[in-house]
Amino acid sequence: MDAVQAICDGLDEEKITALAARLLALLPYPFTADDTAAGYRHELSVLQAEFSLTQVLDAAPATSRNEPPSSDLTHQNHDH
Repeated sequence: MDAVQAICDGLDEEKITALAARLLALLPYPFTADDTAAGYRHELSVLQAEFSLTQVLDAAPATSRNEPPSSDLTHQNHDH
């Protein structure tokens, strides 16, 4: 966990922007020349960030891969 936290702590606006630019460069550009001329472009926002539970990093799994997930874990992660 400490290594993951250290990576996250090392992220700043410049590093996140550079990573996003590299990832977006792999995708087809969605805007036409007219769109770009009208000012449409990719823009990063913290409001676009998505966060999830990190239970997978907390401990080894309690069941084998061949067993279905417990209904308890499924219930915990289900949006109500």
